[in-house]
Amino acid sequence: MGYPPPAGPLNATEPNHVPLRPNGRTVHIVARLVYPDREEWRPAQTCRWTDTHVLAQWWRDDGTEDLCWLAVADVRRVIAVEREG
Repeated sequence: MGYPPPAGPLNATEPNHVPLRPNGRTVHIVARLVYPDREEWRPAQTCRWTDTHVLAQWWRDDGTEDLCWLAVADVRRVIAVEREG
């Protein structure tokens, strides 16, 4: 992978207050990542969180680790789709 590294997701945003310490446990999530040309839902895990934001850690297709703060609306623990019939 060349430098500079790929740009982060467009929906990355920081909370007003960033916790300095981890919250104590890792929670596995699915993170919604928005890029100029696509939207991805990637397996991820939490590092820290607030009432409004989650610091998500995920791995790019090349195995590179990435982190960013996302709004809680952009993360899920489960994605459920209703079936017809």
